[in-house]
Amino acid sequence: MSPLPSSSAAPAPQHAGLQAVPPQPKNNHWPIIAVTVILALAAAWQFRPHANAKPVITGRSVKAVRGVLQRTLRVSGSVAAKRFSNVFAPIVQAPDSGSNMVLMKLAENGSMVKEGEVLAQIDGQAVKDHLDDVQATVDQSALDLRRVQAQQLSRHEAMEQQIRAAKAEWEKAQQDMKALNVKSNIQKEQLRLALEEAELNYRQLASQLPVLDERQAAEWRIAEIAQESQVRHRNRHRNDLERFTVRAPRDGQVVLRSLWRNGEQQQFRLGDQLYPGMVIMKVVDLTSLQVEGSINQTDSELVRLGQKAVVRFDAYPGIVVDGTVEAVGTMAAYNRRPNYYVRSVPVRIAIQGNDPRVIPDLTANAEVVIGDQDNAILIPREAVQETNGKSIVMVKQGDNVSPREVTLGLASNTQVAVISGLQEGDEIAIQSPDKP
Repeated sequence: MSPLPSSSAAPAPQHAGLQAVPPQPKNNHWPIIAVTVILALAAAWQFRPHANAKPVITGRSVKAVRGVLQRTLRVSGSVAAKRFSNVFAPIVQAPDSGSNMVLMKLAENGSMVKEGEVLAQIDGQAVKDHLDDVQATVDQSALDLRRVQAQQLSRHEAMEQQIRAAKAEWEKAQQDMKALNVKSNIQKEQLRLALEEAELNYRQLASQLPVLDERQAAEWRIAEIAQESQVRHRNRHRNDLERFTVRAPRDGQVVLRSLWRNGEQQQFRLGDQLYPGMVIMKVVDLTSLQVEGSINQTDSELVRLGQKAVVRFDAYPGIVVDGTVEAVGTMAAYNRRPNYYVRSVPVRIAIQGNDPRVIPDLTANAEVVIGDQDNAILIPREAVQETNGKSIVMVKQGDNVSPREVTLGLASNTQVAVISGLQEGDEIAIQSPDKP
């Protein structure tokens, strides 16, 4: 038999059961985050703005000044004359006078003229030649009238002579009737017949005299009408010839009109052919110039009669004159350009004073004063900042600036009036300040 193993060599029995495991470390970042937050708060506290620290100005600055502020509205348009007279080519009376009117003399555009001064001269040689013929016809009609008068006087005298002879025959027959008692019956009958014949002859001739007078009056009137027609014909040519010398209807400046020549619009010149009634120029009174322009309908309620304006001219920037609103249209108008739906109201501004360089048709603009404020503190509009519905300006104090609330008044395109919050001489920052 095999010997039994020794008990000392046998291993100790292992019992199955739970064993203690050492704890593993956890991956927790909260301490790092907390430290970071604490450091950030500390840095924010360290670099916080102190109560006594002020922003430093980095832009330009201006001083608040005291003055007059005006709010204006721009009106653009052109210069026109309120008082002017159009000068027409003469409307001739004779039917053959206006067939060929050619300019032989013409005033220069822009020249100053006096009333009655010659502006234009039209060639009237053809009318003069025809007038000589018409004058000869008038003279001949006058001779014809005298001839008719002489003939009528002769016929009238002959008729009266016949009446006187017939009356004498009748009176003689009446005398013969007084010796009727000593006459035979045959002689008595002859005397009665002679008396009746003489009476009838006399009365017949006497009744023809009014008829002759009426006939001669008609003949005379016909001759007079013929002579008057020739006189009127002559006078019409005379008047036309006088009208061919065109004179200035008033004192003023000459502004020539334009016409189409060879496809281009050009002013009248010597040698141009005119037609009766066409406008060749106008004479304008330079003391009645005005700017005719328009404004948007939304601004029409801002413009009133009598408001002052400052007028400038595009061609002459150095000329600045005063003006007054003279008329404002009651109805809005439109134009046929792309902005069809935009309505504008016409405005007329009278120019006060005159300058020889300012003439009609120049483009101009007027600044109409629609509001003003006297003795106000003025600052630039760009210096005002709107913060939470409040108007803030940055006032300079030494090298720094501090915000200050102000109350604003009237404002223009560039300036604004300060009612309260600023004093004259305060220095204001224009641009926003940079903060450290």
